[in-house]
Amino acid sequence: MNTKQWLSAGLLTVTVSTAQALPYGFFDARSVAMGNVSTATGGLQTAAFANPAMMAVNEGDDTFALIIPALGLTAIDKDDMLNKIDEFQSQPSTPSGIQRQVDILNEINGSNAIVDGTANAALIYSGDTYTFGVDYRLFGTASVSVVNVATNINTLTAEADLAAFGYAGQELGVSIARDFSVLGMNLSIGIRPKTISLEAIDHIESVRTVDENSIRDSIEDLGSLNTVDAGLVLDVLDTLRVGLTANNLISDSFTTSTGGKIDFDTHLRAGVALNLGFLTVAADMDLDEIKPVRYEDPSQMMAVGVEINTFNIVQLRAGYQTNLASNSTEPDLISAGVGLWLGFHVDIAVVKGGDSLGAFVQTGFRF
Repeated sequence: MNTKQWLSAGLLTVTVSTAQALPYGFFDARSVAMGNVSTATGGLQTAAFANPAMMAVNEGDDTFALIIPALGLTAIDKDDMLNKIDEFQSQPSTPSGIQRQVDILNEINGSNAIVDGTANAALIYSGDTYTFGVDYRLFGTASVSVVNVATNINTLTAEADLAAFGYAGQELGVSIARDFSVLGMNLSIGIRPKTISLEAIDHIESVRTVDENSIRDSIEDLGSLNTVDAGLVLDVLDTLRVGLTANNLISDSFTTSTGGKIDFDTHLRAGVALNLGFLTVAADMDLDEIKPVRYEDPSQMMAVGVEINTFNIVQLRAGYQTNLASNSTEPDLISAGVGLWLGFHVDIAVVKGGDSLGAFVQTGFRF
């Protein structure tokens, strides 16, 4: 068995078999490259995911926008845990082999590995008064951790369990947005009713025997929920915009057969953006702390990003984000990306921090 293969396969199996649902995730290549800022900067194509009110802003004055599709993947493997588990399983049942197993388990005791993936598609129509959108998103996250470690070289004991938890789903949203004039300022408001269905893996097994089949056999259907996202954007000046978005206004939770809980709580995020045409500078901040699902750290992100726009043909982007949540041990993240207009959009982003590495690719049209 190759542990990396079953971790990836476990996530993809759930994602394909029904597929999505992070409380606040990453939605498009532009925002990822800019540090995951999106509340006051989301373009027409991706605004429904990040802040539905931004659909009514429509900076490019386009009538239609289409994503086909946007794909992203982020992976974290602390302490090179997955390779070390493979090494553990390959050791012979000899004193030297057991000694190496003891050393490996002591090295990775409490370590974890996490994979997040998403795929988005959307179609937006901007009319004279209202802007409408329909979108579909597949999403999934899988995490594993080494627990219950028991080692003793004198008694030739080298035992531990691998606890795996993952969930994946599919999300369908329908959005509507409109702008108003308030005290001489432009105010845009948007809502996005959505339905989410979810599957999960909640499995624990000895590191000696765990394999891809045992992980797949633990997949279970958790059902679905209906909820609403909403947002607003206010143009304080021609170049200065502030935004607020609320995800999952109707909160709910799912529970696996073994007691694992996945919460879809209401989550608020605020953002500000300075747009000078050739240069955009933006910042976002979570207004509340997101609880970890299982082995992740809690999350309350603050992000800043910049975009340099060259003749609306090439966009160069960079960003930084840090986790302000209490007890978080996650490293800060840096990101970069490029956007190209070739008669259609191609956007690419990468993000790096500590042991984590992520990438996002997106294509689409607007006209």
